[in-house]
Amino acid sequence: DWNALRSGEYGQPPQVTIWLAQLGVYLGIALAEKLIVSALLIAPFWEQLGNIILAPMATFSQKFEAVFVMLIVPCVINAIWFWIVDNFLMRAETAKPRRRRINPFNMEMEEFEGDNEDDLLL
Repeated sequence: DWNALRSGEYGQPPQVTIWLAQLGVYLGIALAEKLIVSALLIAPFWEQLGNIILAPMATFSQKFEAVFVMLIVPCVINAIWFWIVDNFLMRAETAKPRRRRINPFNMEMEEFEGDNEDDLLL
């Protein structure tokens, strides 16, 4: 059943098998990403590209260069990767959360869809 692979939906009541199927898809994507990155890292052009990128840092200390290469760059790349995966997995229905508000005219609870906080408060 392909509906079991819809991200964030685990059935009513939630089922472990659906979650495991989604986990398997995610792990497959993560494995493919790691294999692609590993294959790219073996490519010979990285040494030349690294020299070009790190050339402006020649005046800085080797500690700064190590912090840049081992901390800053991986954090930026992980943030970009998280954003890409999050946007890929996010369903259109979950992009705008549904909220509830009290209708001031009849004092009944109603569903509210929208981004304008003023409308929510009125």
